[in-house]
Amino acid sequence: MNEHALFHRRSRTLVVADLFFSFPQETSGWPRFFIRHVMRLPRLFGISAVFRLLVIRDKEAFARSMRALLALDFERLVVAHWQPIETDAKRTVEQALRDSELLP
Repeated sequence: MNEHALFHRRSRTLVVADLFFSFPQETSGWPRFFIRHVMRLPRLFGISAVFRLLVIRDKEAFARSMRALLALDFERLVVAHWQPIETDAKRTVEQALRDSELLP
């Protein structure tokens, strides 16, 4: 499985498919439990445990890719799974990568 990212420079928007999930803060009950404890997304945003286990085979290569992605000047993030991040997306992505221990 190959993941691709599209960066629209003019709008400072990064578009990804399966790399990140983004759920609303008001998610509650069983869905919130599933997202936080099965998908392992403590902040309701991030890279799912399934993606980390089944897709990331070379952690060093993945880290290089994430550093290249973070070098882009993006403010918004559009994800295939749920809600876009409209502001401060780069900080949100950095935090998710630290939460997942995929970047120091």
